[in-house]
Amino acid sequence: MKRWIATTALLMLVSWAIILPYRAQAADLVDVTVRVKCVLQVENPDDLSGDGDYFPEVKIDDHPFSIHPGSSGPLGSGPIEDDTFCPDWRFTRNVDRSGPVDIVIRLWDDDGGLNFGGDL
Repeated sequence: MKRWIATTALLMLVSWAIILPYRAQAADLVDVTVRVKCVLQVENPDDLSGDGDYFPEVKIDDHPFSIHPGSSGPLGSGPIEDDTFCPDWRFTRNVDRSGPVDIVIRLWDDDGGLNFGGDL
């Protein structure tokens, strides 16, 4: 009986020694901010009318952000129609610093009518 108790206690200690290092650890979180300070149009995506109609789409880790053309953005309602502008767009997400963070930045041109679909 004593041998069975000793063996059981030893197995429990070994199990705890294996399990304890794999316990969930608190994430080490940090804010990541993507900032688009200014945009300079190098090539006009709209052949038939004025400058591009720009709006951003940003993704930090698995969290998407966008300022769609129909919404009110930091510079007013709708996309920005200029060849040079400084919107100072900022997108912030709290992420775990223990691994890499994927960041995707897209600047879209909103089109309709004779300019057809949007351009990336």
